[in-house]
Amino acid sequence: GLLQELSTSVRGETIKNNEVAEDNLKASIPKTLACLFQKACRAEICATKAIQKEILCWYYYVKMYKEKVEEIKNAQRGVSDQSARNQVYDNIMEHLSDRFTKDTLCKKTQKACKAISKLTDPQIRTIEEHFGHMQDLRSYL
Repeated sequence: GLLQELSTSVRGETIKNNEVAEDNLKASIPKTLACLFQKACRAEICATKAIQKEILCWYYYVKMYKEKVEEIKNAQRGVSDQSARNQVYDNIMEHLSDRFTKDTLCKKTQKACKAISKLTDPQIRTIEEHFGHMQDLRSYL
């Protein structure tokens, strides 16, 4: 009877609605893929810029760190390299949050020094010319 007719027509419309939704989904897949592609490309650019910024910061960190160690050694005749480095670490620690330990600072500094020392002169010039100079670094801080 009537109940079966209502039920049948509802099921029929549901199927129709599902078909329409499925058609819309199929049509929107290329658009969704294009959107995801663009977002991935933007994220890739942001990641590249973040890596460049990291390299710039580590480069100037190592440069300034080494200058400070030499400054201490020149000012305090007879001070060992290790003692001068420890003084620099202690000075830096005064300005770092408790999140960092002196051991972490030393290890990260040594790792950065090693990585930066592998750069060639042309690569260093590229960092300074392309990524910015000390004045530009201040804008990052």
